[in-house]
Amino acid sequence: MTKTVISLDQDIKQWLDNKALQEGVPMTELVRRAVKLLKEQEISSFELILQQSKGSWTEGDGLEYQKKLRSDWPRDNDPA
Repeated sequence: MTKTVISLDQDIKQWLDNKALQEGVPMTELVRRAVKLLKEQEISSFELILQQSKGSWTEGDGLEYQKKLRSDWPRDNDPA
């Protein structure tokens, strides 16, 4: 596990300390749980967006359309 130093407002630190005492866990465990939950929510949101947009393109092969659309774009190695 990697150690990280963070700065918190005094009221947040006090709340964390009280919550940790109530739950009988170290304050750092609460921070780890919170960060993990935030990460899971972000991933879940992305997965939801993918599910909701699935099938929205109905004009054939999307990859072929992208290639055609981008065929006239300059490439990195093309002279300007």
